[in-house]
Amino acid sequence: MINNTKVLNLLSVLFALIILNGCTTNSTKLAPTVTTTAISNITSGSAASGGTITSDGGATITAQGVCWGTASNPTISDSKVASTIGTSPFSATLSGLTGNTTYFARAYATNSEGTSYGNEVTFTTAQPTTPTLTTTAASAIGATTATTGGTISSDGGAAVTARGVCWATTTGPTNALTTKTSDGTGSGAFNSNITGLTALTTYYARAYATNSVGTVYGNEISFTTTAVSANTTGTLAVTATTTTYNGPYAPRHVLAIWVANSSGTFVKSLMVYAAARKSDLTNWLSATPAGNSTDATTGATLSSHGTRTCSWNGKNVSGSIVADGSYRLCVEYTESNGTGKLATFTFVKGATTDVEAASTKSGVSMSTLTWTPN
Repeated sequence: MINNTKVLNLLSVLFALIILNGCTTNSTKLAPTVTTTAISNITSGSAASGGTITSDGGATITAQGVCWGTASNPTISDSKVASTIGTSPFSATLSGLTGNTTYFARAYATNSEGTSYGNEVTFTTAQPTTPTLTTTAASAIGATTATTGGTISSDGGAAVTARGVCWATTTGPTNALTTKTSDGTGSGAFNSNITGLTALTTYYARAYATNSVGTVYGNEISFTTTAVSANTTGTLAVTATTTTYNGPYAPRHVLAIWVANSSGTFVKSLMVYAAARKSDLTNWLSATPAGNSTDATTGATLSSHGTRTCSWNGKNVSGSIVADGSYRLCVEYTESNGTGKLATFTFVKGATTDVEAASTKSGVSMSTLTWTPN
């Protein structure tokens, strides 16, 4: 005889197992599903795409982006660009592309169950063009050198394989000339050091850049080189006569004669007679605060006016020959406490003799001011 209670218990156990098995089947995880965004903003070197994750498959997304290649059905083993995980829809920029080339692209998404791909899209990049660039204004211009350069703002969709600056003494220089620099490759700013120039000459220069399409040039600039800097040795002969202005201590006075450059910067003292009242020579002390009288003729306060002679060897207080150019011969004297006379005469130190005409300024008669090179 069958025991009904035992049958009932067995049926209950079987029913529970069926329900439990059904719950386990319904929780199975899958790979994600994703769609690919249509291609846009196509240039010779880049394009825009992206994707939308329509299902995460029941597991966390660990990677997403767009992959591409020149063959159909690209995978993440080909070129790819990742986007921010958890963003949907997401965008991606495909870069480093070759101009005038057909590409295939697919969005991808990855979870613990694997990687899935969206629908495939295809596009063709634009035809590359020549680069775009400008020429940097010339600076640090010397007698034989100058500095310039350029900025390549676009490579035209093809890598820049040569760049630099070319120059000539006529307009429109090209990189076919030997007078050019070679300053690497790639886009962006670059500097060019131009050498081998001729002094006092006007030059024309252009930056250039080359890619697979061709060579182009930036705007043309011009500059003129300076004179050759020289440090000629020689002697400046000075003969000056001072005249009283009837100050409180006249005819007693203090006196300083010195050389300054064309900007007024002190170079060297030639004569200083002011042992007791040096502080009254305010212009001389302003030029040389320490009252420098290195190698100058020096003495006490002068008791009478008259003709003074001195010379300059073209050197500064450090004993170095100074550069050729325009200079000032300064004469200051005073018969009172700090209120006196200042006379300035200009001359040129150089490779040729310079004889300045006799002149009188502020009570100082300059009869001789002659530079004679050695």
